Amino acid sequence: MRILFICDEYPPGKTGGIGTSVQLFAREMVKQNHQVWVAGLYSHTYGGKQYETDAGVNVIRLRYGPEIVHESLMYKAFKKLPDSIKSRWKGKKAFETFIITLYNLIEKEKIDIIELADWNTFAMHIGFDVSWPEFKVPLVVKAHGSYTKINHDLGRKLNKRFFEMDKRLYQRANAICAVSDDTAKTIKKLFHLKKEIRVTYNGIELMPDKPSNERNSNKVVFAGSLTRQKGVMQLIKAWNEVSVMRPSLRLFIYGKGKTEPLKALLNQEASKTVEFKSHISREELMREFETASLAVLPSYSETFGLVAVEAMSRGCPVIFTKRACGNEIIENGYNGYLVEPDNIEEISSTIVRMMDDEAKRSVFSKNGKTTVEQKFDIVKLTSGQINYFSEVIEKFPK
Repeated sequence: MRILFICDEYPPGKTGGIGTSVQLFAREMVKQNHQVWVAGLYSHTYGGKQYETDAGVNVIRLRYGPEIVHESLMYKAFKKLPDSIKSRWKGKKAFETFIITLYNLIEKEKIDIIELADWNTFAMHIGFDVSWPEFKVPLVVKAHGSYTKINHDLGRKLNKRFFEMDKRLYQRANAICAVSDDTAKTIKKLFHLKKEIRVTYNGIELMPDKPSNERNSNKVVFAGSLTRQKGVMQLIKAWNEVSVMRPSLRLFIYGKGKTEPLKALLNQEASKTVEFKSHISREELMREFETASLAVLPSYSETFGLVAVEAMSRGCPVIFTKRACGNEIIENGYNGYLVEPDNIEEISSTIVRMMDDEAKRSVFSKNGKTTVEQKFDIVKLTSGQINYFSEVIEKFPK
């Protein structure tokens, strides 16, 4: 099969879960003897080459916005402009060029099917309402977490323009799949969708076990964007209580975003026990999970929970969220604990309970690995995804 992913956060830039999951699936599809292309529209600051091959995956990165030499006078002047102006510069022309590139790629490489995430960063900033044209091959929209879904989970008022953009995308899709049952049910309800939505979990590669004696018994980790969505502010508030009860514990926070608002939530003593490490590569993060004794991820909104699965795969016990898809990843008390992000006392007491109970952490470590092997093995899930693609291709009008 010849597959095209449209993705605008393919590594090595500061990626989120979508970029990571696309890379993992794309690489595994190549291993299973399929031909794969990934094309995206990126800002000039994202990084990465315009054309490259990643483990057999053909990657194309086109750009939107201005291309200005870093630290030039023009660059310094441009930085002072409002974000809305910076992002919209040359946006429409860039998108038109991108669509032509896709048409040519589909024709030249005889692409069989396209997968597009329902969240595209450039679509939120490019300056006009993005609509996707018809192609000669089916377009599968994969629901990783649209603007509407995430803001619905957070209880925020929806921007009508972005709601309509999401709605058009789902209506345009020749087929829709979702990374969790919660995501499928939520978007079906929000948009009154009649189409079938197939649940296709994200997968990760299984890795050999690491010796348990490498773990730091005082190390707690958070990984994710430093936003309200991921519950990091609630974790920080809870950590003020944790540091009083267990002053020897240390919290390491990995992720992109502003740290000053988070530091302002810490009391003087707790601030001595927290380290902000910024964004790191996925490979580096996996090594952190191999040495940590606990990962705490009290999100308000998750469409899949890739970080939780990654931590489990490395034998790191997890405290996850009771909301969204939390119970699709964690069976409370079997392979981890679930907490309510608004319940600060529950978060802090669960952290202390876990860090005081080495035997329980050992059980969760073992059961977490078993869960990943049974439900989230990238090899098995890729085979299932290819079968799903075959069904979509078969139904697509020739």
